[in-house]
Amino acid sequence: MPVRPRYPDLLQYQNFAKAGIDGFELESVYDPAWGYAGLSASFVDGHTISYMGAEADLATIPSSQVTAQLGLRFLEDKLTVGVEVQYNGKPKGNVVTRDYTPVNAFVSYQATDALKVDFRADNLFDVKYANPLNGSTTAAVYEPGITLKLAATMRFGG
Repeated sequence: MPVRPRYPDLLQYQNFAKAGIDGFELESVYDPAWGYAGLSASFVDGHTISYMGAEADLATIPSSQVTAQLGLRFLEDKLTVGVEVQYNGKPKGNVVTRDYTPVNAFVSYQATDALKVDFRADNLFDVKYANPLNGSTTAAVYEPGITLKLAATMRFGG
C-alpha cells in the first residue's frame, strides 16, 4: 500500500498485516463436431487487515469475469474461427477503474501435423479500459486498443 511521506516526490510501500482473497470459478462447454460454445465465470473478492485490525477492500486483484466463446470448425477440423465476449467487473476497492467488455476474434489453422498457425485480434471495438492489475490505486493506466497477435507452432520429431 503506497504511503506518501512528508516529501511530495517520494513514495514508500508498506506491507499489509494480512490479506484475504476469496472466489470461485465455473466453466461449461458444449462441443459438437461442427464447433463449440463455452461460458465461463470467475468471481474474486479480496480485503486487507491492517496491523490495527481495520479491514479494507483490495484494489489490485484480478477482475471478476464472465466470458462467452463461440468457435466454428471447417476443413475437416483444420480451421477454427471464433469470437469471444468477456465482461470484466472492477474490484470493489478500486476507485480508478470501471467495468469493461472487450470483444475478441480468433482463427487457428492446423496446416500440417507439425505446423499450426494462430491469429487473434483482441479488443476489436477499441474499448478504453484500465486493468486493475496493471495500474495504481490513484490513476488509471489504460491498456492498448486493438491488439493483433500472430503465432506459429512447429513440432519437430515424433
